[in-house]
Amino acid sequence: MTPQATAIESDEEVQVLRPSPADWTTFVQQELAALGIDMAELRRQAQERDFASAAARELWVMVGGSTS
Repeated sequence: MTPQATAIESDEEVQVLRPSPADWTTFVQQELAALGIDMAELRRQAQERDFASAAARELWVMVGGSTS
């Protein structure tokens, strides 16, 4: 389950779909599990600016500073 954002090319209007807090938490936990780390480790990597993978950096960009 990935939070989705869509843009309709024929319209100048952008539709953004926002997941519920529960769906967002589930998404973040699934991504952390797939990376084999927890939020504390992701924060450590961010503080040191030394991400173990591009996927870890991408996740931090999405959730940076979050309490999930």
